[in-house]
Amino acid sequence: MDCLRDEYLEPFLLSLFKFFEKNNIEFLILRNYLELPRHLRDGGDIDFVLSESSFRRIHKVLACMDDLDILVFSKRTVVQEFIVRYKENLFIKLDFHPYEDWHGAVYLTSRVIFDSSQKYNMFYVPSDFHQALTMLLASYLYGAFIKNKYMNFSKPILAQSSELKEFIPIFGKKNVCAIQDFAKGAISENELLKRRYSVLINLFVYNLKLDGLSFLFRFAKTRIEEIVFRIQYKGLIISLKTENNTKVIEHLRCFFETFLGKDRFLVIGENTSLKMKLKSWDQVGRLKFLVYDNYSSILLRKPDIVIVNELTAISEIVGFLIRREKGICQRNVLSL
Repeated sequence: MDCLRDEYLEPFLLSLFKFFEKNNIEFLILRNYLELPRHLRDGGDIDFVLSESSFRRIHKVLACMDDLDILVFSKRTVVQEFIVRYKENLFIKLDFHPYEDWHGAVYLTSRVIFDSSQKYNMFYVPSDFHQALTMLLASYLYGAFIKNKYMNFSKPILAQSSELKEFIPIFGKKNVCAIQDFAKGAISENELLKRRYSVLINLFVYNLKLDGLSFLFRFAKTRIEEIVFRIQYKGLIISLKTENNTKVIEHLRCFFETFLGKDRFLVIGENTSLKMKLKSWDQVGRLKFLVYDNYSSILLRKPDIVIVNELTAISEIVGFLIRREKGICQRNVLSL
């Protein structure tokens, strides 16, 4: 699967970048780009930062690209997520951001990132400092954890950077000092995590002072979008009723995890805990794919598709996703 993916990845990215240039899409790749365009780790998506005007047009542009099928699309104020198929062989997830933020509370605009960007291979990436900062803050602000796999890169840069001082009005002087102390190894990860609420309060107040009405509207919109996102989920629920569900599940797992990641493919059967079954209502709202292993219950959402033929499982699922997205697109056009 890796070899097949790598074979089509570079032609896809070359075609994508040319198409972006033709359609005046301003972009850079945020992180995990070191082996691009030749290789992307399993389950890895590609994170783009777009100018705000490009962000507003990205769905329309991708929908017009030859040899590209959109399987899943989710549009929110702070991110647009796509799972796409290229030339019927490459499946990949693309995420597009208009800025770096916490629920619409912006700490790094796309223009600031673009102004200090640097060339890498055939595309642009953020400055080392902006990469280091976002690698720390993305999970820290949204998830209350720190992605340690990025810290070997981030810590040395943040420990020595004088640019951190520019973020004192945004996060507060004590919190910026704590970030730098963490990078230097002077305080622990837990000590920095304890300061998260203080960081968020300062970020919230900064955005209020900058443009209070616009920020409050943006913040409220992100909260409403999250509720709608959970109800009108963009994931997929598959009910398996084949002669050998175990074999099909492993086949589907191998297929989906190459472009979704291990945390987005979940199986629910008779032995699944009640807590997990109830949690699945929220999980599928997070762009995850759930498989009901010959199991149904009033506690679970209605499946989107039922698979009975193990030989055609993947083709049926992919076909369903393409038809679903085209139907949504047509309804949106008719409603304009």
